[in-house]
Amino acid sequence: MLLELELDADGSVNAVAVREISPAIPGPRSEEELAAIRESLEELARAHAAGLHFEPARIGGTAVPVIIGFRLDIPPALEPVDREPSTAAPDVSDPPDNDADDPREPPVRSTESARGQPSERRAAGGSERGSFGAGGSERGSFGAGGSERGSFGAVGSARAPVAERPPVAASELDLEVGELQRVPRTSAQSMLSLAPGVFLTQHATEGHALGMFVRGFDAAEGEDLEVLVDGMPINEVSNAHGHGYVDPLLVIPRVVDSLRVVQGPFDPSQGDFATAGTVEYRLGVREPGLHLSLGYGRFDELRLASWWRPASASEGTFAAVAFNQGDGFGPNRSFRNGTAMGRWEGATDDRRVRYSLMAFAATGTWRTAGVVRADDVELGRLSACGPSRDEQFFCFYDPNQGGSSSQAGLVARLGHHRPREVLETTVFLRRRTLRITENFTGFRTDPRTDGGIQRGDNLDQRYDASTMGARSRYRIARMWLGFAQRLEAGVQLRYDDADTRADRRRDARTVPYRTEFDRRVRETLVGAYLRADLRFTEWLSLVAGIRVDHFGFDVEDRAFPGMDEVGARLERTSFSASGLAASPRGTLRLQMLQGFDLVLSAGLGARSSDAAALSEAELAPFARVTALEAGVVYERERGPTRPWFGEVRASAFTTRVSRDLVFDATAGRNSLLGPSARSGVLAQARLRHRRHLDVLGSLTYTRSHLQPDGSGVFDLFDGPRLPFIPGWVGRLDAAGHLPVSVRDHELDLSAALGVQFVGRRPLPLEEIASAFTLVDVALGARWRAVEVGVAVRNVFDARYRSAELNYISNFRAAELPPSMMATRHFSAGAPRTFLVTLALHLDLSSPERADRTDTRP
Repeated sequence: MLLELELDADGSVNAVAVREISPAIPGPRSEEELAAIRESLEELARAHAAGLHFEPARIGGTAVPVIIGFRLDIPPALEPVDREPSTAAPDVSDPPDNDADDPREPPVRSTESARGQPSERRAAGGSERGSFGAGGSERGSFGAGGSERGSFGAVGSARAPVAERPPVAASELDLEVGELQRVPRTSAQSMLSLAPGVFLTQHATEGHALGMFVRGFDAAEGEDLEVLVDGMPINEVSNAHGHGYVDPLLVIPRVVDSLRVVQGPFDPSQGDFATAGTVEYRLGVREPGLHLSLGYGRFDELRLASWWRPASASEGTFAAVAFNQGDGFGPNRSFRNGTAMGRWEGATDDRRVRYSLMAFAATGTWRTAGVVRADDVELGRLSACGPSRDEQFFCFYDPNQGGSSSQAGLVARLGHHRPREVLETTVFLRRRTLRITENFTGFRTDPRTDGGIQRGDNLDQRYDASTMGARSRYRIARMWLGFAQRLEAGVQLRYDDADTRADRRRDARTVPYRTEFDRRVRETLVGAYLRADLRFTEWLSLVAGIRVDHFGFDVEDRAFPGMDEVGARLERTSFSASGLAASPRGTLRLQMLQGFDLVLSAGLGARSSDAAALSEAELAPFARVTALEAGVVYERERGPTRPWFGEVRASAFTTRVSRDLVFDATAGRNSLLGPSARSGVLAQARLRHRRHLDVLGSLTYTRSHLQPDGSGVFDLFDGPRLPFIPGWVGRLDAAGHLPVSVRDHELDLSAALGVQFVGRRPLPLEEIASAFTLVDVALGARWRAVEVGVAVRNVFDARYRSAELNYISNFRAAELPPSMMATRHFSAGAPRTFLVTLALHLDLSSPERADRTDTRP
C-alpha cells in the first residue's frame, strides 16, 4: 500500500493520504466486500501511519516539514494487528541495501542558501529525493511498533521540498564558493570567473566595472548578463557609460556563499539582460563569530575588512564592512572605496514563515590611465613617464580620467513555506550615482569651424538613478505518476527613474564644451512567467515555461539644438515607447546511467532597449535571442564513505542575437552592430575531497560571427568574426588546507592556485590580439584565532594587455590633423602584486551556545 505522509518539522505526521493499494485484493468477492475491505485497510493504514514519528528532515541542520512517499507492507492474511500502533521512532538500525553505496551512510545534507531556501542539489542517482531519519539512508526500513512487537514492516522515501528547482541546462551551476574563497580576487565581480567560459578585463582601475566575456558574448559591463544580489537585479538601464552597467562595489567578497549561474535564457524566471545568462549572488557567512582582516601589499595597497555572524543565527544573518585603497600599479591609477552590508534572516518556530532584510551602502573613487597607442609605447613617445619599456607600458595620456560611485539600498523578503507550496516576495529599493571620465581618442572629435585648435575628447559620463521593484513567486507541488510535480508562477515589477548625461570636456581642464546627450529616462517593467517541473519516470523529466515582459519608456531629451530649419525651439523634447516580448523556454532531461544525465535546452530571450535607440510611439526594438544547448552532466554527491565527490559537465551550444552591440571608441560606449551568432563547446569539472581540497577547472571554445544576409539556421560560422571575443578560454581554481598537530594544538595550513588562459582575440580590421596566461597563488596558516597569509597575483610578472582595441586616434598634438590610419590601442594589465594579510577569528559565543549551534565546516 502506498501512502503519502505530510510531516511537520518535528517529525510528526500531520496528514495521511492513501495513493495506491497493491496488489489487488485476492479472491472472488462482491463489490460490497471489496469496498468494505478497502475501507478497512485504509482506516488501518491511516491509524498506523498517524502513530508514527520520524526523525525530522533537516536542511543545513535545520528541521523542515516535508512530504514523503511511504510503502506499507501488509501480511497476506490481511489480519489486523493485535496491538495499538506505536509512536516510537522508526527503526533504521538495519536498513535494506537498496543503494550501491553503504546503506548506513548518513543522508546527503542539502545546504540552506542565504535566501533561506534549499539549494538546488539532488541525491545520488539523479532522483529528486531528499533524506530523513537519524543516520539513515535515503530509503530505510521501519518497523512500526518495533521489531519485538511484530507490527507492519514499511519502506519510506522522502521527496525533496517544493522549493527545489531542478537545473534548466547542462551549463547551470550552483557554485558553492567554499575553499575557493582563498584564490586571490579583489572583488565579488571577479568571482564570476569561477563559471566556465567567463573572461574578465579591466581597462580602468578598481571601482570601475569589469568587462565581462561570457562564452561568446562581449557582455561589456553587464548589457548581456543579468546579475542579481539577494534577489535584487542590479543591471542599470540606459546608463550613460553602458546599458546594463553592473557596479562592482556593492558586494563584499567575504559574504558571498555561492553563485547560481545559468548560461543562456533557459529559465522562465530569467529577466532583462539575460541574453548570455544570469548570475545570482547568494550571501551568507559560514563560520560564526567576529572576523577582522588587515592586508597590506605592493603599491601601497591597503585592505581592511570585518564580518560578523552571531553563533545563534543562521548563515544568512551577518554584518560586514570593507575598506580598500592603493596607489595602483602605475601612474594615475589610485583608488579608494568602502562598502557596508547588513543582513538579518529569521523564521517562525515551525519554519513556515521566513523573512530577511538586507541594507547596503557603497562608495568609491578611482583614477585611470585609460588606453595608450601601441606605436607610441614602442617608440617611447609618452612624455608623462620615463623612457624605460616598463614605464612606457604603464603610462597614460590624459590625467583627467577616473570616476566615482555611490549607492545605498534595502532588500526585504517574506516567504510562507509549506511542504506542498511556497509563496515568496522580495521588495527592493536602490539609490545610485555614477560618474566616469575617459578619453579614448585624444584630439579627434571636436568639429571646430572657427579656426581654433581641437579642445580634447575627454568624455564625462554621469548617471543618477532611483530603482524600486518587487519579485514574487508561488510554487506548488502535487503527487502524480508517483513523483512530485511542481508548478511555479512569478511576477516581476521594476521602475527606474534615471538622469543620464555625457559631456565633452576641454583638455587638461574640467570645463565642458559640448553635450553629447542629456536624458531623463523613466522605465517600467512588468514581467510574468509560468514554469512547470514535471517528472514522468525515474529517467525522464521536463522543465517547460514561458515568460512575458512589457517595457514602458518615458524619455525627456534635454540636449536638442535651440534652432532648426523653422526657427527657434526649446532645447528639449519628450517621447514615449513600449515593447512586449514573449519568451518560451524548455529543458528535457534524460538519465542515461546512474549519475549521468543528458540535458537538452532551448529558449528565447530579450534585452531591453537603451533610451538612445528609441523614438516617439515606437515599438521598442528589443534584441531577440535564440539559444540551444545539449550537454551531459555527471554528479557524485558528498558522503562520509565518499571522500571524493564532485561533478563533470560538457555541452555544445549555439545562440543567435537579432541586434548585437560592439564597443565604439569614439562614443566611449557600445553601439548597435547588427545580427550575430555564436557557437561552441565547453567542459567543466569540479573535484572535492571533503574540506581538504577543492579543484574547479573549465575549458571553452567559441566562434562568434556577424550574420551575413540570407544565412541559414545551420550556417554557424559564416560571416566576419565579432571583435574582442576570444576563441579559447580556460580557467583552473584549486584550494585546500591541511591540519597539522603542533604540541597538541592544530595548525591549519592552506594553499590556493588560480590560472587563467585567454586565447587570441579578433580585433576590428582583421587584427588579432595575443593570447596570455596568468597565474595567482596564495598561502596561509591559521593557529586558533590568528591567521596569516600572502597572496601573489600574476606570479610570473607577465606583461599582458587586459583590453586591446584597434581604431583611429590622435594623441600627439591638438593642432595637428589626426591620421586616418587605425592603430592598436591597449590598457595595461596589472604586473606582479602581493598582499600580506593578518586576520583574527573571534568566537564570541558561550561554550554552551557553541555546543548547540550547528555550523558547517
